[in-house]
Formats: sequence, structure tokens, C-alpha cells
Amino acid sequence: MTTVSINTPHTAGVPFGAKLAAEFFMRTLNWFTTPAKPARSRTLDEASRIGEAARVRRLAQSVMADDPRFASDLFAAADRHEIG
Repeated sequence: MTTVSINTPHTAGVPFGAKLAAEFFMRTLNWFTTPAKPARSRTLDEASRIGEAARVRRLAQSVMADDPRFASDLFAAADRHEIG
């Protein structure tokens, strides 16, 4: 004959103020980890991405006759880079 004992633990309640403290900690952590970029730097980033993508497209146009597969890869990469 075999006997199996199963212990079921009692459920522990949430300590008073734990949810409030966790929320405060997460908000503080998010405040330090995600600095806001100024609007001017965002527009400069977008402008530089658009310019870089245009240069890659010009390169793709120049190699289109010699290697169309490579040119299509360059066009796709320029599109992905421009999107962000």
C-alpha cells in the first residue's frame, strides 16, 4: 500500500500598499529609461534617414543595368531605412 501526502499552501494576501509601491516604482523607472527627444532632433533624424535612403536609391539606379537583383535589394533596404 502506498500513501501520498499532498500539502496545499494557503494563499497569501497582498501586503498593504504593495500595489501602490510597485506602480510608483514602475513609473519612476519608465521616467528614467525613456527620455523624450526634442521635436527638432526627431525632424533632423527623419531628414537624415530620407537623405540616406535617397542616396541608396541613386546607387541602386546606377547598378540596375549590371545587377538588377542587387538593385532591387538596395531599393528594399532604402524603403525599410526610410520608414525607420
